[in-house]
Amino acid sequence: MPNRLDLALEPTPNNSNQRWIRNIIAVIIVAVFTAIFAAFSPRTEIIKINLTGEGCAKTDLTGVSCELTQGDKKLTLRECSNELPCNQSEYQLGKKKDNKQYIVVLSEAFGKSVEVLTVDTQDFTKTETQAAFYTEVKDNCKNKDTYTQDCFDFPVSEEQLKDIAEQNKKYNILIKDYSL
Repeated sequence: MPNRLDLALEPTPNNSNQRWIRNIIAVIIVAVFTAIFAAFSPRTEIIKINLTGEGCAKTDLTGVSCELTQGDKKLTLRECSNELPCNQSEYQLGKKKDNKQYIVVLSEAFGKSVEVLTVDTQDFTKTETQAAFYTEVKDNCKNKDTYTQDCFDFPVSEEQLKDIAEQNKKYNILIKDYSL
């Protein structure tokens, strides 16, 4: 059978040495690129921001304070004393947006009010952002957008009704938007 094809394949050369060298080179390349990437990547450092001190809550204590802390940075928000008591308001840590940390101050000193403080977390400076008062209304009026004389136990003019409704709405929005 002279027309017969020989299907026997020639033996392949042993490339295990070359494969081993290629694997070592690939590992070195990956390690070098990882080191370069790690060296030039920005460092992510998570430093939690907190309110610290007994003066942050309503308290009759004097000589205590409320501080905003972030790592070793501190900003004193208030100091409680006989002249400036802390028994009618409290500070709460609010939401954080970008470099701004919001502090919500709830007070009952002269009726209910809310004040939103903004602290720039870069330079730790404090500014008052917004404030609103809340006037108590009867339970059946709390979910209404506008008030009538029936919502109060005392006489209120039409202008005052509008003003009270706006302030109460603003009060609720500030708490919703800035509280945690």
